[in-house]
Amino acid sequence: MRDPAIGKAVLAALTPFSRSARDLAAITAPTLFLWSADDHETTLEQQGMASFAASASRDKALEVVPACGHMMPLDCPDRALERTLPFLRRVLGR
Repeated sequence: MRDPAIGKAVLAALTPFSRSARDLAAITAPTLFLWSADDHETTLEQQGMASFAASASRDKALEVVPACGHMMPLDCPDRALERTLPFLRRVLGR
């Protein structure tokens, strides 16, 4: 495998974002926060609500997927998609 430092350097050169919570204040595009109700690693009460509040987007939505854990794409992909598609259709005008 290649040196991971090279990938990090390329990413840093391509984006002004630091990939941290501070970035949320700089994002103004329509934003969907899709959160698992039963995520015990990044909880809705701590990280989810704080992330939503920190977002600078005027067009933002917080969708909570019930009975779903940390690995949402693997644990409950259908329910996640049910909440994602309406947002994408609205934002894309379709």
